[in-house]
Amino acid sequence: MELVGGFKLVNDLSHAEEDPKRFEDATVSLKWIAHEGVLQGRGGTPSVGVELSPVVPRLDGQHRPGAELAGIMSNAGFGWTYHLNGGVLVEPSGTSAEPVWGVIVEHALAGGVRAVAEVNGESATGTGPDDSALVGAIWEVKAPPPIHELAFDVGLRHGIKHTAAEWGGTAGFTIAFPLREEEER
Repeated sequence: MELVGGFKLVNDLSHAEEDPKRFEDATVSLKWIAHEGVLQGRGGTPSVGVELSPVVPRLDGQHRPGAELAGIMSNAGFGWTYHLNGGVLVEPSGTSAEPVWGVIVEHALAGGVRAVAEVNGESATGTGPDDSALVGAIWEVKAPPPIHELAFDVGLRHGIKHTAAEWGGTAGFTIAFPLREEEER
């Protein structure tokens, strides 16, 4: 299991009707590994997970939270790790589930730091695809027991489609904890 917290800081000059500088998409996600694979050192098969995220409403009129449910397939090869994500999102104060997707690649640098790049999209706004790209870094640090893993991430996001925020920053942290004692490998 992993517990992930995250948020976006957005500076979007293309949407004059909104405050261009805003805090949005605050989430606390719970990830569950449905199939242990290469990322958990369990052979050469892909790792498969499920992520459930309540999405906190913004202060500007959204009155109830939303939610996202996604499947994640992860694998590694040639020094790279990649993740393919797909699922559905109900925006805060929204009523319909819309598709979300993402492709993430990571590469180890040094000292527990990994470079990361992502392309993702969603269509929950009803105004067309909200696609964007991100570059960033993940820093994994030694975690005190009983925590299994601890990582911090930062990124710079740029909108690909006109419906996406032009520029944004992301920050988050991940805490992984075992539900049962590690089995001998």
